[in-house]
Amino acid sequence: MVAVSSAIQGWLIDKVNILERLILVAATVVLMFPALISGYVLPYEQRWWGYLVGIALFGIAFLSQKVRYGAKKKNTAAAAETDEELAVS
Repeated sequence: MVAVSSAIQGWLIDKVNILERLILVAATVVLMFPALISGYVLPYEQRWWGYLVGIALFGIAFLSQKVRYGAKKKNTAAAAETDEELAVS
């Protein structure tokens, strides 16, 4: 459900770019219908491997957001520190 809502609303941790949105849509489809991925490669009884693919796709989008948000937060903190130094001078 998180992948669906993030893809529709455009937010996960931070604003979602187009590549992350496509990954989230793919994760949604795979998590709803795991046999779409594993049905062509594995027997039907092992369709649960499709869930792992969907979770991995969601994890990729989440980690991409986490890395980008961390860098953005770090840059904001550095800019605020520079502003404080200029105000003191």
